[in-house]
Amino acid sequence: MNMIFLVSHAIKIEPTDVDLANHLVFSVSPALPPGLTLDPKTAVIEGTLPVAMEKIAVTVTARNKRGQQSTQVVFAVAGDWQTTDRKSVV
Repeated sequence: MNMIFLVSHAIKIEPTDVDLANHLVFSVSPALPPGLTLDPKTAVIEGTLPVAMEKIAVTVTARNKRGQQSTQVVFAVAGDWQTTDRKSVV
């Protein structure tokens, strides 16, 4: 999952295929930058970053009593001066 967000705009990254009935608990590694949080019950990453940041790659892991599964999430935060193709910006 690769996305580009704008500085000081709301960031919300939602999983597309999560069965919440499986009593999953989510974690992220490494830690998200200050200003972003992970909801451990829904895996939603959200918040706002006040500065541009190049590639941010984190691993989100879902765990329950049957085991665990992980996926990588990759995104960046760009200033207006850095985006020329607005179609690629979330």
